[in-house]
Amino acid sequence: MRSKAWLFSAPPLLMLGMLSISVYNAPGTGDFGVWFEWINLMKSQGFYATLVQINDNYPPFSLMLLDAVLHLSQWTGLSIFFWLKTSLLVGLLSTTAVFYGWTRNRGLAIGLYLALLVNVGCGYLDVYWTVSLVAALWALHRNNFALAAALYTLSVMTKPQPILAAPFMALYALNICSWRDYATIDWKRVGKAAAGCLAVLGLFTLRLGWAAFAPLVNAMDTTGQHGYSNATPSGNSFNANWILTHALHVWNPAQFGPLDHGAASYIPSIGLAWQLPFKTAFAGLFLYVLYRFFREEKTMKSLLQYSALGALTCVMFNTGMHENHLYVVPLLTVGLAAIDDRFWGLNAFWLTASTLNLAIIYGIGGSGIGYSRVAGIDLALVFSLANISIYAVSLASMFAPQENPNRDHGLM
Repeated sequence: MRSKAWLFSAPPLLMLGMLSISVYNAPGTGDFGVWFEWINLMKSQGFYATLVQINDNYPPFSLMLLDAVLHLSQWTGLSIFFWLKTSLLVGLLSTTAVFYGWTRNRGLAIGLYLALLVNVGCGYLDVYWTVSLVAALWALHRNNFALAAALYTLSVMTKPQPILAAPFMALYALNICSWRDYATIDWKRVGKAAAGCLAVLGLFTLRLGWAAFAPLVNAMDTTGQHGYSNATPSGNSFNANWILTHALHVWNPAQFGPLDHGAASYIPSIGLAWQLPFKTAFAGLFLYVLYRFFREEKTMKSLLQYSALGALTCVMFNTGMHENHLYVVPLLTVGLAAIDDRFWGLNAFWLTASTLNLAIIYGIGGSGIGYSRVAGIDLALVFSLANISIYAVSLASMFAPQENPNRDHGLM
């Protein structure tokens, strides 16, 4: 029976492997070229000098992995392109394998793989942090707070997006629904979580000092007031600020440029006055979601549900969000769907939405799809409206009565 099971599993696995190879030579987006610039800088002046010079919003572990790509190229004589693409494919396969090891859910694992495949084709570094984030959730579900905190911190030190889950993780560790429950806090598990986090942060501090954390500070400056290229209302992210982007082209074409055959284009920066209403909406909704989680029973299901909604709130309303920032949401909802199959539809939507955001703008490999409208309607505007609508439904779901609030099945 076991041999027959493998016989039926082999063709789909082979097909998925072939799909990963199909994006190997994809040119990627402009970001993919940036990784080569950074690698060349490290080749000429070393890792630390490059980290300080670029002063970007990518935490140092991403740069460390690119430095490893450089060394592998030098040691083996194979091209940087080969090792960079290989590292992305390894990240893709590792994320899928870790998720499957956690959930044993083949359907969800394939869905996650296909969503991340487009991200890899476009040449982003997101698969560098997805591995440790999924592993952190697995460890947390096993109540291994020290390991979970260490892996989660490593994920944040690779890319800033997972930090949106940090306040929810902290409340989960405290495990209280009211400040009057202070006496019931399990300080032992809080201490384990703090130790795991501080151990990773301590290693980065010893190695790099303040330079290890400057990229995180830069990433928080989504107003772009300090010149970290975050002043855009929406960096090709299908959200409320892309609707604003479309509207600005229509309302003020003299300043922002007209629509290009009915389609909006990226606006590099807008004034703070335009940003404040959206940032205020983000802050208010995020704090409300966090408060609702604080009042909820702290289960793995509620952690994933509310942290996904909190991250989604940021992506949908905060300015300075880019086209690949949505990927943190399906990384949380896919675990939620594995725990409670009622969330399969929600997860399928956000897996698809994150994939389409890249595919509509850049295609599956960075070259675009060759068109931007269907029946005269800008696709980016349509999908932005759809994303906001499903976000509203997701937010409203917090008010719906739970049939079984303790339901937590599917994972052992």
